Amino acid sequence: MNLRALWFDLDETLYPRSSGYMNALDARINLYLTRKYDIPQTEASAFRFRLFTTYGATLMGLYKEYSVDYDDYMAFVYDVNPAPYFPANPVLKSVLQSLPQEKIVFTNSGYDYSVRILRHLDILDCFKSIHFLDRDMISKPMPEAYEKVRRATGYDFSESLFIDDTERNLKGARDLGLAVLKIDETGMDDDYPVIRKAEELGSYLRNISL
Repeated sequence: MNLRALWFDLDETLYPRSSGYMNALDARINLYLTRKYDIPQTEASAFRFRLFTTYGATLMGLYKEYSVDYDDYMAFVYDVNPAPYFPANPVLKSVLQSLPQEKIVFTNSGYDYSVRILRHLDILDCFKSIHFLDRDMISKPMPEAYEKVRRATGYDFSESLFIDDTERNLKGARDLGLAVLKIDETGMDDDYPVIRKAEELGSYLRNISL
């Protein structure tokens, strides 16, 4: 396989799940639901989980069921400073800079937020492009989302490696013919190749034959 491109998820892929940062974002989503849609606080988490599991992103679910305002949601939910949760990551930056493949971010989060997180990690300049959940509401694991990235980058699925922490996104990629790699801090998975953190990617690529 001629591996030319690395497609990275953002949240809990380029920073660790154990940081607790996504928990803070989930709390903001719950608060948004209670304020905008009068969802009782005791039901907000279950409501958010239903939207996420049904549509692939909470924002997508709110758009489908409530015609949510994209900008209003993005401004409120992602207003969480990452600094208390994880620092800049010079080790990850060094690993990314050492890899010859073109690197892109492919996320179900928004563009401004993605730039802010990548800049905080000090790895923004490692990526050629950012592919995000836009107003068209095309998100992973919809096949159209992967096709959109393929068209934008010019890299075929057969020459790309997709790196994510979420199994349904990995399945969506694999079903289309992408090589996949899971990020899981346990280092264990029966269905997908796995590394514990993105910093291990260089050694993973050296130790396999693609």
